[in-house]
Amino acid sequence: MKLTKIEIGLIIAAAVLFAYAYSQGVFAGPEKGYQTSQGNVTDGSTPTVDDNTAKNRARAFRNAMLDNSVSTEIFKEGVNSLLSLSDADLIAVSNAYNKMFVNEEYNTLRSVLVQEWVIYTTTSALKKQLLERFTKIGI
Repeated sequence: MKLTKIEIGLIIAAAVLFAYAYSQGVFAGPEKGYQTSQGNVTDGSTPTVDDNTAKNRARAFRNAMLDNSVSTEIFKEGVNSLLSLSDADLIAVSNAYNKMFVNEEYNTLRSVLVQEWVIYTTTSALKKQLLERFTKIGI
């Protein structure tokens, strides 16, 4: 079976069109993580952390939450590391986390915190405090 010049041209045009659409993200799946707007800052702060620092804090928080079965101190330090941030920095860390763990089961800061079981009053109070702060600024 031989293809005519017109058929070859149509196949090439379709391939070029497909490559262009792919490069523009037409076939990309939906992102599970979401971007939190800096407009949600309630304390009037501006971001002071760079992207690399935000990624490191996000990764450290995830590791603390997923590895805290060893000690409640790990949980407390992880939660306190986020509670000590200004609203703008917390949003920056949240957005960095969302970009790093898009297709993971715990793909937002809130989801990785919610999955943790807490039984002590100190850890449950910290978890509640951080969840309330997440709600306040839209994380």
